[in-house]
Amino acid sequence: METRQKIILSLSVITFLALTLAIYFASNAMGYYRFTQICAQRAGLQVDRPLAVHAGWSAEPDEAGILLASYPQIDFVRYADAAGQLWDLKRTTEKANMWDAGFRPFPADLSKAAQYRFKRILQNVPNEVRLTLHAAAVTEERLGQVVVTYQDFGYRVFAPDWGPGQATVCSSRGQQGAPMAQDLRERAAITTAFASP
Repeated sequence: METRQKIILSLSVITFLALTLAIYFASNAMGYYRFTQICAQRAGLQVDRPLAVHAGWSAEPDEAGILLASYPQIDFVRYADAAGQLWDLKRTTEKANMWDAGFRPFPADLSKAAQYRFKRILQNVPNEVRLTLHAAAVTEERLGQVVVTYQDFGYRVFAPDWGPGQATVCSSRGQQGAPMAQDLRERAAITTAFASP
């Protein structure tokens, strides 16, 4: 009789623990399912109008050099410094050493308008615990319209309050070979949005 009670008690404890874990991780499974749906519906590159080649862009100061290095189709990137002064970052042949890309800031030439504005977006998706939006948007300044958008979503297996965790992103799901960093996937996608010269 005593052995039977121990078995029943053990099975009860195991069942309780299994149910508790299943209930706790059910939201994770449902969240991942929503993540795959969002990936299929919203992730990737959307080009409403091809980007002009040899145009000026504007961006935040920390993005200016990255844009100029990433897209040779851009003539200059305009940004405002901390004092509010406008600068045009341009390619030059001046290179102090082998690591110098030759990008130099010049006072902004306001006779040349920046045709596009680049903005990077990183935010949690509303009503989702583990889902993050990583996006880049290119707006045509004259019209105030977004003409190119690249969206990628990241899903963390564990809740964010458990600390930073490895995320699965839409653009890396099901890929063969070495994984490509998210910013490289973004650059590769936006490069295809430029009009043929």
